[in-house]
Amino acid sequence: MAYDAAVTLTSPEPNVSDVDEAAPRKAPDEAGPEDAPPPRARRQWPWILLGVVLVFVVAGAIGAVLLVRYLPSAAGERAVASAKERGFDLGFDSIDVTGVLPWEKGPARIALKGVRAKNVAAPDVQIAMDEVRVTFAGLDPASVEVVAPSVDAPSLPALFAFEDALKGGPARPLPVTATQVRLRVDRVAERLPLAVVGEASRVTAKDGEISIEGLTVKPDIPFVSLGVPAVAVIVERAEDRLWLRFADLKSARLGVNRAATRGYLELDRLDPEKLPKWLPIGLPGKSVSGKLEVGLSGEDAQRGSFEAAITGYVPPHPRELQGIIFGNVTKVSGKFAIAGTTVDLEEVSVKAGTLELKGKGSLGLDGTMRLDLKGVVPCNQLAVSAIAAHLGPTASLVAGQLARGRLSGNVETRVTVEADVRDIEKAKVAPSAFVRCSISL
Repeated sequence: MAYDAAVTLTSPEPNVSDVDEAAPRKAPDEAGPEDAPPPRARRQWPWILLGVVLVFVVAGAIGAVLLVRYLPSAAGERAVASAKERGFDLGFDSIDVTGVLPWEKGPARIALKGVRAKNVAAPDVQIAMDEVRVTFAGLDPASVEVVAPSVDAPSLPALFAFEDALKGGPARPLPVTATQVRLRVDRVAERLPLAVVGEASRVTAKDGEISIEGLTVKPDIPFVSLGVPAVAVIVERAEDRLWLRFADLKSARLGVNRAATRGYLELDRLDPEKLPKWLPIGLPGKSVSGKLEVGLSGEDAQRGSFEAAITGYVPPHPRELQGIIFGNVTKVSGKFAIAGTTVDLEEVSVKAGTLELKGKGSLGLDGTMRLDLKGVVPCNQLAVSAIAAHLGPTASLVAGQLARGRLSGNVETRVTVEADVRDIEKAKVAPSAFVRCSISL
């Protein structure tokens, strides 16, 4: 007999505690699905990061704005303080700063515009500058460029005090370059209303050395036209004097001592035919050498002396004086005093050969010169000269032997001169003589 049977096998329900105990354990470093952030958290973290970045950007922008806003002020205060350390009181209208911010290239620079300055050692000198550019090395100025400075000094002593401050003061080591320089000295002498206006294309100062390029000067008298243009000059320094040598007349130079008490003029073999057009005077002879000295302050102000040797010239004279007025050099000397627009000539001496004339005269601002000169010629010398002129040197020797001891007395001569210094060859010369000779037999 056969049985078919179907059997269903079922397992009992497990105990919860048994399941927990039987569950496999994870490794400490393994992350299961339950450790992952929820979907909403995963969507929020990029926005948090972006917010942090924005905070930094906004903070940096605010810092940059504040830096840009207050940097010129800080730089200006630093510039003023740095100038003070070097002996200058500084003021300015505006300031530009470059090369300081992180994104700017090049060295740190500031540009001051509308600048006004005074040196504490020369406070009377006024300085105005269109622009001052300062290049820094760290916090200290490394070099200075000045554009279109205008320097106004009331006197020569004030100007020299300012120069000494640049050469020996606290600013001495700092390289300074100035272009388009304008200079004015309001009064050259105490009682003479003569000013000097100068311009220079470039002035450099460093380590006590001052170099001037492209300098021109021009005299100026208020309400008076001198007709003299700006003249190019070269600066020379010797001992305690400052000299200006004319670029187109190098045989002449003007000077002044450092105390600004004496002025000088020197001529060294000046060729009258090579005088520049700006000097409309006429000089006789082939060359003129000499010197002039004048007081600029004190008791000797506007008083001075001069002496010159004119080669290739003797004063006009009659043939009979050939033996007295000989050679080819005439020496001139004298003293002078400036009185307003007139120069009074005193103790004037003109010597040619053995003839010497002395007297006085005047020189006007318009170029008119007047001289009244007198001299004495011994009668025996005049006789010898006259005989030599007509009969020859042999006869003059015989006449000299005869005249010696027998011909006495003098011939008094007088010469008046009226001339325009611009055309000296057309001078009006009027000679006269008073004979006071006697013969003893």
